[in-house]
Amino acid sequence: MINLTFEEIAQLRSQLADNSMAMECLDLIEECDGNVEDAAITMALRFGLEPDTSDRWLESLAKGYRGIICHPEVRDGFSNETLPGRFKGNVIALSHHLKASGICPTYLITPVVIFVLKQGLSNFCHPLDSVRI
Repeated sequence: MINLTFEEIAQLRSQLADNSMAMECLDLIEECDGNVEDAAITMALRFGLEPDTSDRWLESLAKGYRGIICHPEVRDGFSNETLPGRFKGNVIALSHHLKASGICPTYLITPVVIFVLKQGLSNFCHPLDSVRI
């Protein structure tokens, strides 16, 4: 389960202030007492998806985008720091990258990015490192 503190939510708000969908998602995370998984499931339900309510739904969703997030050309541009460390633009850059890919629903980009960065990009991408040639 991924939880954000109110300080982390405030920090993300300042970075994503220009993104109305991200702000809506952060509002929902705050309403869910920082529980990103609950907020992601609620967002998905609002937009017509029917996710299961397992504690690992967001993890499974994020893993579905691992190939795009962890592509070496993309990954080289990101810092390997985790939340709540310094963001160094990771939140915005990764959000834009997922949006540009067109495969992640816009309303789920923020929870996916939070999940990935909470784990740390290196940890999230590690399973693909052994298969790279």
